[in-house]
Amino acid sequence: MRIRINILFFFIEDNIDLLEFISKKFDVEYNIYTSQGTDAIEKALEIIPDIIVCDLNLPEKNGFEICEILKKDLRTSHVPTIILTAVDNQQSYIKALESGADLYLTKPFNLKVLSQSIKGLLFNREKLKYYFKNNLDIIDEQNFGETEQNFIKKLNEFLSENIANSDFTVEELASYLNISRVQLYRKVKAILGINVSDYINNFKMERAALMLKTSNLNIAEIGYASGFSSPNYFSTAFKNKYGVTPKEYKAE
Repeated sequence: MRIRINILFFFIEDNIDLLEFISKKFDVEYNIYTSQGTDAIEKALEIIPDIIVCDLNLPEKNGFEICEILKKDLRTSHVPTIILTAVDNQQSYIKALESGADLYLTKPFNLKVLSQSIKGLLFNREKLKYYFKNNLDIIDEQNFGETEQNFIKKLNEFLSENIANSDFTVEELASYLNISRVQLYRKVKAILGINVSDYINNFKMERAALMLKTSNLNIAEIGYASGFSSPNYFSTAFKNKYGVTPKEYKAE
């Protein structure tokens, strides 16, 4: 018996029989959301899925158009997308790549191939999380993850400019990035695997640790400069993270 994991699988298909068949097959592993195409973009932006499987021929926008819109939207640009189609030619394959699709599968497809394709894309997302969390550049011929790198860069720029302000809020950060607070939490969680509050605290701690080693400021000044409201709070938080007090860390 397979165990369901907390992955949001969004399946877009206007063939009701296929929609129900795929939903039932994957419901034992994933949390399934579906659309027949007419509300696909709105629903994707609402739920921010972990994986999208989208048919090509749909009643309003086709799979290429839906994929391109979602890949260009900051809220969903990170979501791996598979396009399904009965059309098997080079021109369609090129269009799929141009739309930002991560994979292009032709019908009729083998269920095991689809399943392994989904697992492979999700695994790649986990690898990207490692790169982003460790501030490593991702270099490949398709610039995979470039949008997310730019997102993290912009997020870090805001934190750098506002780090000394202990009163800045997540809402202000979300407004700066032009997304909602909920979407910011989902985006950071999807990219980094942690929530945005933890990321902000880690950013402050890393900046404080750097200043302890490289600046002539005293402990209290470094605490305030790192966005902590009091020296005592800074010392407690620092020791919880690094296992030593700021004074001990500075003396090492």
